[in-house]
Amino acid sequence: MKKWIVLLGLSCLTLAGRAQGNNYVQNYTKFPGLALTPPMGWNSWNKFACNVTEDMIRQMADAMVASGMKEAGYTYVNIDDCWHGERDSLGFIHPDPQRFPSGMKALADYVHALGLKLGIYSDAGSQTCGGRPGSRGYEFQDALTYASWGIDYLKYDWCNTEGLKAEGAYKTITAALRKAGRPMVLSICEWGTDVPWTWGQQVGHLWRTTGDIFNCFDCIEDHGTWKSWGVMQILDKQEGLRKYAGPGHWNDPDMLEIGNGRLTPAEDRAHFSMWAMLSAPLMAGNDLRSMAPETKEVLTNKHVIAVNQDSLGVQGFRHTVKDSIETWYKPLHNGEWAICFLNRSTLAVVVHHNWKTVVKDEIFNYELNTEDNTYRLVNLWTGKEQGTTTGMLKYVLPPHDVLMLRAFPPAGIAGRQNAAAPRVKDNELPADRQATTETVKLYQHLKTLPGKGFLVGHQDALAYGVNWKYVKGRSDVKELAGDYPALYGWELGNLELGAAVNLDSVPFDKMRNYIREGYSRGGVITISWHGNNPVTGKSAWDVTPGTVAAILPGGASHGVFVQQLDKVAAYLESLTAKEGRPIPVIFRPFHELTGSWFWWGAKSCTAAEFKTLFRFTVDYLRNKKGLHHLLISYNTGTEFTGRNEFLERYPGDDYADILSFDTYQHNDNTSPDTAFAKSLSAHMTIVEQLALEKNKIPAIGEMGFNKIPYDKWFTEIVAGALKGRRLAYLLFWRNAGFKPHDQTTEYYVPYKGHKAAADFNAFYRLPETLFEKEAAKLNLYK
Repeated sequence: MKKWIVLLGLSCLTLAGRAQGNNYVQNYTKFPGLALTPPMGWNSWNKFACNVTEDMIRQMADAMVASGMKEAGYTYVNIDDCWHGERDSLGFIHPDPQRFPSGMKALADYVHALGLKLGIYSDAGSQTCGGRPGSRGYEFQDALTYASWGIDYLKYDWCNTEGLKAEGAYKTITAALRKAGRPMVLSICEWGTDVPWTWGQQVGHLWRTTGDIFNCFDCIEDHGTWKSWGVMQILDKQEGLRKYAGPGHWNDPDMLEIGNGRLTPAEDRAHFSMWAMLSAPLMAGNDLRSMAPETKEVLTNKHVIAVNQDSLGVQGFRHTVKDSIETWYKPLHNGEWAICFLNRSTLAVVVHHNWKTVVKDEIFNYELNTEDNTYRLVNLWTGKEQGTTTGMLKYVLPPHDVLMLRAFPPAGIAGRQNAAAPRVKDNELPADRQATTETVKLYQHLKTLPGKGFLVGHQDALAYGVNWKYVKGRSDVKELAGDYPALYGWELGNLELGAAVNLDSVPFDKMRNYIREGYSRGGVITISWHGNNPVTGKSAWDVTPGTVAAILPGGASHGVFVQQLDKVAAYLESLTAKEGRPIPVIFRPFHELTGSWFWWGAKSCTAAEFKTLFRFTVDYLRNKKGLHHLLISYNTGTEFTGRNEFLERYPGDDYADILSFDTYQHNDNTSPDTAFAKSLSAHMTIVEQLALEKNKIPAIGEMGFNKIPYDKWFTEIVAGALKGRRLAYLLFWRNAGFKPHDQTTEYYVPYKGHKAAADFNAFYRLPETLFEKEAAKLNLYK
């Protein structure tokens, strides 16, 4: 009997433990913000196989700088297999003491001092392909070791992996790297067996699509139990994979064989050109210390590299095959295109190409219309003009060689075009002309809403409410109206400090999941950033004079601010749907900019300083970090009384998609406050008129009446003041409930049982208010 009681007690303890919840969640997602263009560097394997030493790696790093390869964009010096020594008694790996006597940390420091980055190799199995210790069972130890050495890139192979499933094994090493804390590019070297392109986007930054490359142009090397592939064979194996590639997640057809002695100069050019067209990682595999001038000329061709590194990040595609000539196309930014004619024959061929055609990229919705438009052409291997797209092209193409061109559009051709529809007009596009398809669609839908209805949002709606926190599926709005808000507001403050929770105590990992949840149901995401003062380290409310001036380019604290932006960019990039595509975000930096309570406010910096700050921030996120899923909101307070005051700090039309303001009723009136209603109406009049003139989206960034003392506030004051107004959305502030730290209570949407609950339900039923069910019907991302 006692035995059963003990077992029952243990069972209850177990259930109690589960009821309390184990909130530990492993992070199986790669480091964001890395490899936004295909990685460029050098790897030891193709030339040296297992013959790697510390001295040789140092010499290669020196040669990368001296040869001009670093200047051309090559960054990573990657040590492949056979650097390993033994594991110590605790299981930690050490480098081979004879080959790497100074240790990996000293080698990494040497490489970093040259402005380069160091990569290393391991294997998911018990042994590497070269018979050295693999990482199986030691993943977290190895990740900690690599981080302590200062490693920047990990190639992770797939030998000796009996009984393992690839996706799980690679998720394990990803989790280990995240836990170790040092950002590293993860190269999934699984050879394409387990179709890593279908699961690798969130796990790694690139994935091998085939077995190993072999140093020949058009052949297969049969090793008995496995094969290695020539350049053309690997090229053919990329068919159907381009839809999986993009910034931060690339198809990897293996390293380059250029300069290793078996390819002709023409074949070297063709190899490099086709890898550029594929948006493939460019990892040289030759001896950089002694490469011939013609090898260096190929590897450092800035025109071809620019095609590979284009910020659009769209992989090229084979369009036509005629006899031995393949014609390839690759969309580039600014409406430009790369065009490559590849001769696979061993004989010279005369290329005849009629430019009067329309080429459509059916996957990414780009169109090259040389039938109606004349493009200027530049030969990327000679650097010279190659005429235009009028008439016919006639060109003698030598065997195993390429003609690679860049097509520059006439003025006024939009970069992103829908292949199945007329060209999109500029006034139908967001300020970022490289915006993702879903971001463009959201922008276009928001443009059509004013005058028809407006989305209703709530800050932190899924995270907490009055007297509850972190309950799956719960929302104060839903409990009242039976529907979620259409717009979800979130906050990034404290992210720039590397904190795990934001300034409202919401964990960033939870926030990411809430964002995915809202987006998956058709909701819209808006994010503000109350960034801590980069100069003093204090809160956003620290208005120390001169802060903005100090963080602008050339300022004493500019580097600190850039580091903060890097953290923000990494988090924004991590906001992806299940399929890996970025979730569109309305980003609201430096909001309430006309007020005086933030370090970026009107009394803390000049209008010119603020404009420079805003422009730098947007340019950095777009152009440096490659984030093209952001709609930018220029968001003031209510200090403006006319259009000139509203626009005093406006950064320009290229830096804003949305014009908005924040407004709150600050009193305890239990009766109608006509003054607030008039103020709301007046400010809305100014903003909606400016939005019409500037072709922007009008909105209310934040609003509320704390604790809602007047029980008809939503229908009489808010709806009354906005009746017939043109706005796309409004966001009610958060339901924090009781806040112990300052003994106050804060909520801006009523909860069940509140005296204004019935009025909020009446507000929900108004034809102009749009909540999530109606937003989902609008298909805002399609």
